Amino acid sequence: MANILLDRPPDTVMIDGVDYPINTDYRAGIQLDILINDDLIDWEDVPAEALKIYFPGAVFPPLSNEMVEAVVDFYRCGKPKPQPEQQRAIDEVDDAERTFSFEHDADYIFSAFLQQYGIDLTKSHMHWWVFMALFSGLSEDCTLVKIMGYRAAEISEDMPKEERKQLERMKELYALPRPKEEIEAKDRLAEILMGDGDLAEYFAEMEGNDDEG
Repeated sequence: MANILLDRPPDTVMIDGVDYPINTDYRAGIQLDILINDDLIDWEDVPAEALKIYFPGAVFPPLSNEMVEAVVDFYRCGKPKPQPEQQRAIDEVDDAERTFSFEHDADYIFSAFLQQYGIDLTKSHMHWWVFMALFSGLSEDCTLVKIMGYRAAEISEDMPKEERKQLERMKELYALPRPKEEIEAKDRLAEILMGDGDLAEYFAEMEGNDDEG
């Protein structure tokens, strides 16, 4: 597991025994996150588009599982997949709502970094791993973190009436847009990119579905 305190964040990834320079700018990670959550793009286009984001202008052999694994590992900031007990806890969350969106919360994220760290993201070219470390450390004083709290909060019947109504208002006010129909294949790909699942198995399943069609 990579340790940002001990290890310099990488600027290359190894694919088929060759080190390729990778776009480390935090904007590339945000682009990929927006891509995998865009209901208008076909799931089969995501891997190729991800390579364009991270390796602009690079010429690759035919798309392979190793290429996608390299991108996924970099996107996850070198963190390993969850252990079985961690995965069970994740699986217990049924259709959890996203608490933030790099696309729809851009203004809040910008102001949070400026407020807490004095970083103007429009002028910064920080490494994706550094960006995510700072993002995870945003304090509760930030408007973004408060909004994420509203989105994550569960409304229960035993709440005082006024508290429940206020939370309902906040959840409605800050709710993230959702597509009318969730595309199962894309949702699964997003889960894999976050560390839950096997890419080889995923592509094998998708290839099988294409053959059936």
